[in-house]
Amino acid sequence: MSAANLRPRLPYDGQGFAAPTDARFARLRARGAARFWRTVPWVLRGAAIAATRIGSIAAAYWRVQAFLRGAEIDDRAARRLLADCLATGAEADEAHAWREIFGGPHPLPRRSARLVLASLGEPRAHRRLADREATDALLAHGGLAIPLTHAIVRQGGIVDLSRVPSGPLFVRSRHSPGGRDGFAIDSADAARAAALARDDDFLIQEHLRADARLSDLASDGAAPVLYLTTAREPGSAPFLHSAFLAVPVPNEPRDFRRGHLRVPIDLGTGVLREGLWFAQPGRRFAHAWWNGAPLTGRRVTGFAEAAAAARRAMALVPGLALVSWEIIVAPRGPVILGGDAGGDWILACLGTDPGPLVDLLERWTDWTDAKTA
Repeated sequence: MSAANLRPRLPYDGQGFAAPTDARFARLRARGAARFWRTVPWVLRGAAIAATRIGSIAAAYWRVQAFLRGAEIDDRAARRLLADCLATGAEADEAHAWREIFGGPHPLPRRSARLVLASLGEPRAHRRLADREATDALLAHGGLAIPLTHAIVRQGGIVDLSRVPSGPLFVRSRHSPGGRDGFAIDSADAARAAALARDDDFLIQEHLRADARLSDLASDGAAPVLYLTTAREPGSAPFLHSAFLAVPVPNEPRDFRRGHLRVPIDLGTGVLREGLWFAQPGRRFAHAWWNGAPLTGRRVTGFAEAAAAARRAMALVPGLALVSWEIIVAPRGPVILGGDAGGDWILACLGTDPGPLVDLLERWTDWTDAKTA
């Protein structure tokens, strides 16, 4: 693996230079880090840990500098951001968003969250959910709606779009979490699809449109996406932990900070609350600023059906503690794009209290340890 591919993974064990003040997070993160270092031969472990710590300092500085080129924060906030990144191992965008939304340093950044969640539950279920082709087969067998797949191109294979329908299509890497790492193309645009085939198999699927009642929240052909996080106690039925609607922001890159206006949803009523835009995480939005579409107080079309589909999907992977499902409410109803069992902690907790979920993960550590003892 090249240095360019390794750098974004720093810190490799998910650890920063300070332990979280909440002992629950400290235990979970230490577990994830220990799991990672067990994959490194013990004779190399000491040197690898030292190199990771040194590399993490440089990575934090690079990330903060890159973040500051596109963000408007003062010098004091920039220094605090660098301190947060060093202390927690978080990337700059997530460290800034967590502090502005939840307050304080990020307790479970992406890299650490993936290591922690990957250590809980059944490895076979994790592998299946990480494979888009296998996930689609599982969901379809369970009677759930998934995007229509026109073709699957194997890594390094020839991309021939002459056999797929003309017009807009959506392509995504086979081994990408949820509905991420995908993009829209036209049926004549083989070059972008060929670039994806260099690194992985990829699926060519239908380009989903939003239900007409949500069309004012679509942008540049991109539909709003429901992000529904399901969880369960070990051996118990799944439940819906949190939900928000990701509304695509026009004329912005589809990245974590600027790509979507994220609007938490009341789980009992399916009604939208105030929206958050991570480019300005201190602000709240009752309307979409670009077209005035209402948000706060609006009932989400198809939410109850989508929530039921997410719970049914979670029931198909009983060996997992937590899965975040991405769903588009299309004209034919909710369509599941995929699920992520190593989800982003900010997105999993948006609009809800993270505390009960941390307690649940600790109970899963006990269950997992008991099964592997």
